[in-house]
Amino acid sequence: MLARAPSTRLSTCLFGVAGLAAGLLGAGAWRHATTRYLVDVSPPRVAPGDKGYTFTFDYLKYVSGPSWWPATGILALAGLTIGLLFGVAYPAISRRFASLGARVVTAIGMAALTGICIGSVTYLYGRLVHPSVDFRAIIDPTYRGPSLASDSRIVRGAPWLYELSPSAIYLPLLGAITVVLILLILGLVHSALCRSASKLHLN
Repeated sequence: MLARAPSTRLSTCLFGVAGLAAGLLGAGAWRHATTRYLVDVSPPRVAPGDKGYTFTFDYLKYVSGPSWWPATGILALAGLTIGLLFGVAYPAISRRFASLGARVVTAIGMAALTGICIGSVTYLYGRLVHPSVDFRAIIDPTYRGPSLASDSRIVRGAPWLYELSPSAIYLPLLGAITVVLILLILGLVHSALCRSASKLHLN
């Protein structure tokens, strides 16, 4: 991933960018891949003391949600912070190894650990703050669309959902893969830019 032990500034920059990107992707995972709450925005009147209600409908119409904010800001900031911390730690650890192979393995391991931490934060945030979708029950005798039994979308028109289960495993795993790939790409781009700059300097 990184041919040489990088400077603290370079490592912090690379890990910070990767962490920020992983945090933003985590916000997307929170919105589209974690358990949702459904909120009826026009419930019928209930008598005092009643714990619930029943109603008939032809379909559930999407109104709004899940909101991108503040989840995007919180998870992006968490990803950036985690990335910066690992970016500061990586040079100090990698300099202890003389061989290139050991440094590469260390870089991959720390990148994976960074992603695991970000994925774990995304999972915990999803457990504490469930994404919610507001809906309205619609009675329309002329409705000829798919029924709930034949349509996987409970609320018609809601943003797509592909719930990962168990998310406690999948989100950290996807986080690790994401950060490793992003840092690999950033490392290759940085190496290519350095080689180009060296050639221009020699010419």
